[in-house]
Amino acid sequence: MKHVESLRSSVSKNAMLTTMEMVEKLKKFLDPEVELLLTRFMKKGLDANTFISEEVKRGLTCVCTNCSENKTIPALINLSNTKSIPGKINLIVCFDSIIEKNGNKIFNVRDVDKLIYALVSFMFDSANDVRLDAKSCFCKLYQSCLDPNELLKILQIGLNEAI
Repeated sequence: MKHVESLRSSVSKNAMLTTMEMVEKLKKFLDPEVELLLTRFMKKGLDANTFISEEVKRGLTCVCTNCSENKTIPALINLSNTKSIPGKINLIVCFDSIIEKNGNKIFNVRDVDKLIYALVSFMFDSANDVRLDAKSCFCKLYQSCLDPNELLKILQIGLNEAI
């Protein structure tokens, strides 16, 4: 894992590819390491190098797709206070992966309300790219819910808590 943060882009990319392969094979056995994996990928995602940032998005998607939501969502919520635009976009990529993975069962996932609140806060971000990606992800969330009232109820609870 430490080579993911290497300054040599080829070393870093190969470390990410190896980590992704490991995550795909071990799946939920890596749940205890999810926070470390996501933190390392998010940190590397701040790199301006497109070669690396695309690999980071693939790595984050891999972790969110193969590991348990009960571990990934709380880890992502802990990372959601980032100020960087690439960090926020990478979080939205993770949210999108979780929504896509669970489909219409997304509302049965623990802590989905926190994911929704973070996504809504990104919809009002000052950066246009963050807002657009968050809105697109929210549309996927809305399309995946069988009962729109369920989503409305979560949003109303969040609004009441915010006031």
